[in-house]
Amino acid sequence: NPYTKLREEQEQRGEQLAKQLETAEAELAQQERQVKAVQYWVKGFKEIRLSLIRESLTQLTVEVNEVLYQLGLHDWAVEFDIERENKSGSINRSFTVMIHSPHTEDAVPWEVWSGGESQRLRLAISLGFANLITSRMGLQPNLEMFDEPSTWLSESGIQDLLSVLATRAGRQKKVILLADHRALDFGGFAGTIHVVKDEHGSRLEMV
Repeated sequence: NPYTKLREEQEQRGEQLAKQLETAEAELAQQERQVKAVQYWVKGFKEIRLSLIRESLTQLTVEVNEVLYQLGLHDWAVEFDIERENKSGSINRSFTVMIHSPHTEDAVPWEVWSGGESQRLRLAISLGFANLITSRMGLQPNLEMFDEPSTWLSESGIQDLLSVLATRAGRQKKVILLADHRALDFGGFAGTIHVVKDEHGSRLEMV
């Protein structure tokens, strides 16, 4: 039979392919197990990250609301969140800042506020965020600078702000520099530097 040898070669080839297929299936099963393991840890690390973010936001909320009270907004509160239910009932994962105030029954978005109230909120969040960073990093810088923080603030708002900064400087043993276009009348300043500009140029005068 002239096809006997050909049949034997094809049978041997089939056995080789069967062994290769068995090896490939074993490798595929191993790869699938590795993929499942990686997917598990991808999801796990996402949950760990969200947990750490929630923990940080809880601390940030406490820090900000404490400063907010000191700035004179006693019945106000700031709420931070990374998960919020939308109108359709699904969960929207994004960073949101909601404000509770005596003027509204429900919390409203940060963007609603403007003017002096918005400036107090902005200052409270800035100071609270600074406290969070220094606490988490284990650092305590001895210098802070504020550029025109009195913008949009009333006279009472300015006095509240300056009192907060004076207390902060003493409690945290740091120098706080405040630059402003207004002539701020406050007895708690350790010193004042005026920038004077005339026909001879600009110069600094210590007061």
